[in-house]
Amino acid sequence: MDCKLLLLYLYLNVIIISKEGLLFLVEYNEKKMFEVKLKEMKSALTAQITEETDMSEQQNANAALRQVKTWAKLLNTFCTNGKIGLELMYKVQIQCYDDAKLMKLFPEIVRSLYEQDVLAEDTILYWFRKGTNPKSRQIFVKSIKPFVNWLEEAEEEE
Repeated sequence: MDCKLLLLYLYLNVIIISKEGLLFLVEYNEKKMFEVKLKEMKSALTAQITEETDMSEQQNANAALRQVKTWAKLLNTFCTNGKIGLELMYKVQIQCYDDAKLMKLFPEIVRSLYEQDVLAEDTILYWFRKGTNPKSRQIFVKSIKPFVNWLEEAEEEE
């Protein structure tokens, strides 16, 4: 057996045997699967919007939000903690930044993901306060401010 292969084999055995190594592999796998599903969701949203260019802007928005709801159950499976939810927020922000038609829908997409129990209130508030991606931070923060105000008011009432 080649020396490099032997070292790789031993390293993998150590990683898999240790609890931390196993957790690392599980988290890595979940993150990669999550990224693949997000790319599929973006492709579906973009295709839907592109195909329906003869529709009004409101009809396009409704079609895109229907796609978000369609993917919500799958995303909910992966968003098992705040860290992954925050990663989803980052990915949504980046995807919306890359597509002007989706950028306008950012607050509605986040609200829809919240209503579908994909994103938790704490995750959205954390993202708003200090977790946004630097790409067009002010545009996204400004667009979602009314929704965040609503979340904060609902939190205060409780």
